[in-house]
Amino acid sequence: MIKFAICNDELLMVRELAGHLASYMEEKHVTACSVSSFSSGRALLEAVGGFDVIFLDIQMKQPDGMETARLLRQRVDHSMLVFVTVLKELLQAEIWFP
Repeated sequence: MIKFAICNDELLMVRELAGHLASYMEEKHVTACSVSSFSSGRALLEAVGGFDVIFLDIQMKQPDGMETARLLRQRVDHSMLVFVTVLKELLQAEIWFP
């Protein structure tokens, strides 16, 4: 079983990531997987059991995503970390939405 974790303080982003992940796994015919979500780095760090892949928001309240990653690595956690973020400045730039 593949164990995924999504750690993001924005519920909309958690839903988006979980939806994309579910679609991808269905497309690849992978049924043995689970997705857990956490709204803070602290909650993720307190979770019992390891994860194969962690989608980790960079911009969260303390500990932020980078600090959470550092603390995970101190534990010798070998989860694959995928850093995600939405920089509001980029979303508002004309380059994306002319």
